Amino acid sequence: HGGAGTPRHQQHIVVAIFDADNGVRVENARVSARIAGLGHVGQQSLALEAMMIANTVTYGAFVTLSGNDSYEISLDIAVPGRPRTISVTFSSEHVQ
Repeated sequence: HGGAGTPRHQQHIVVAIFDADNGVRVENARVSARIAGLGHVGQQSLALEAMMIANTVTYGAFVTLSGNDSYEISLDIAVPGRPRTISVTFSSEHVQ
């Protein structure tokens, strides 16, 4: 998905998704992310693209974090054939 750019606070989000029932990797999901810094107004939204790593599918995108802060990263995961989108939220510290 384009490779790393030049912004100082650019990070690469990488997500691997597994079916909780059988442990099989999910390779056909649509994944989007919302990133919000606790010390910043607003949020970034982006689609994570499917990518091959070691012959398996993961999802990723580059995001620029606005500096040292605590961030919430919320993922929405839609899998074909599943009745609803799964949402999860992670906290992350970005310190340079």
